[in-house]
Amino acid sequence: MVLAAAEELAQGADLEQAIARAEAIRERTYLYVVLDTLKYLAMSGRVGHLAAGLAGVLNVKPILTIRDGKLDMLEKVRTRKKAWARIAQLTQEALGGRAIERAALLNVVNPAERRQDFENTLRAALPLPEALLEVELTPGLSVHAGSGVLGLALVAAE
Repeated sequence: MVLAAAEELAQGADLEQAIARAEAIRERTYLYVVLDTLKYLAMSGRVGHLAAGLAGVLNVKPILTIRDGKLDMLEKVRTRKKAWARIAQLTQEALGGRAIERAALLNVVNPAERRQDFENTLRAALPLPEALLEVELTPGLSVHAGSGVLGLALVAAE
């Protein structure tokens, strides 16, 4: 949304037009993120310590999304690979046959091989654009999620 507003401004639009473009894109924007652990959500009090411990033992990977402007837990899936496949499936459902206008891979301290495996999983299932934005989230943004976070943000075509 920020990129769309900035592009609008760069083309000579006024601030109101840029805001309108960003708001229009919001309805077509989707975000799915897989956490590697619930440990940090438990430390912040957002999840109980017992639930986080059991999730760790069972290798549960929560999938988060944006609902009503807030980050919310969508599902819990066992194993990282199944969570990645579920993100691809959720994205296909959200797209409803539309193309992807723009996409970004989100990452918090993952090895290059894991990031590439995630991208390969998504590319095998989705019509991702050739050029993807790669966004490394900083510790300040990921304080409640910890390292190992991988995600996909996208804008569906109109």
